Amino acid sequence: MAKTTILPFGNSPIKEAAAPSALYEGFLTYLNGWDSLVDGVPQPKVKFHGITHITGGGIPSKFFGDFLKPRELSAKLTNLWAPPRVMRKFAEWRNVSGKEPYEIWHGGQGALVIVNETDAKLILLLAPHWGISARQAGLITNARKPTLTVKSKFDDSTLVWE
Repeated sequence: MAKTTILPFGNSPIKEAAAPSALYEGFLTYLNGWDSLVDGVPQPKVKFHGITHITGGGIPSKFFGDFLKPRELSAKLTNLWAPPRVMRKFAEWRNVSGKEPYEIWHGGQGALVIVNETDAKLILLLAPHWGISARQAGLITNARKPTLTVKSKFDDSTLVWE
């Protein structure tokens, strides 16, 4: 006889996985100055060096592979958001650990914006007015060899990609 699995609904991981995501476009549009054109030219509030939307492929692919490595930069991300409970459950069910959760999921990060420290302070000040939770995740550095170091919020380990 075939084994049948019954999945609970209600306040379950399945319901959590289907919850709406945060939307950043209004806030990013405002920061980029697209809401205040002068002679058709945006008037930015901050200078973005990059914006990375963290989706499938996660931080190592989207941030490190697409942004840092081509510029021969490194980053230390020591203050990431914790992954949602449902993501931690998925990791447990799939028996994934170490680097793998950050390589396949966003790990709790919606986007990473790359700005200088002064602009970071302004973004952190303005974000709550847009209903956005924001924090400084880490720092970009110049290193001899591009490296991404992440303080994992899945298991508190330190992960390194080169």
